[in-house]
Amino acid sequence: MNKKVISCLFLFGLIFCTVFSSKFVIASVSEYSYNGTVSKISDYESGNETKEDASEKATNRVTQKPSGTFVSWVEVNASGSNATAKKSYTKTGTYYMNYVKNIDDDDSCASNLYRNQYKLHLNISTSLSNFTSGTVKGYWSPDEY
Repeated sequence: MNKKVISCLFLFGLIFCTVFSSKFVIASVSEYSYNGTVSKISDYESGNETKEDASEKATNRVTQKPSGTFVSWVEVNASGSNATAKKSYTKTGTYYMNYVKNIDDDDSCASNLYRNQYKLHLNISTSLSNFTSGTVKGYWSPDEY
């Protein structure tokens, strides 16, 4: 074989391995199922999980919800403080919640939560103008996927 063919095969193999390994790494982030009830007087809170990477967004993949507008966000279990901004939605689909910025730290909130393995949970509530109660179902992750 000549050098050009060997070089092309090597380059193709390198590109294939790079693409395959990046897909594998992305797929390694866990998602957790949820199924609960939301009403005007009580939020739904998922089980506690920890971040698996320092991504700057959490994910909520909504598969079922009642009519009306709902809001989701991630809280730190120990303090009850909001770790992400609140995200409103009116239909099923995938929604991303941005982690808040640390005011007194050069480190991002997301990397701090990941590094220290804080327990986090998903919160879902009705919007202020929504009086609909019902079942919410889906999958969430404290990481972006």
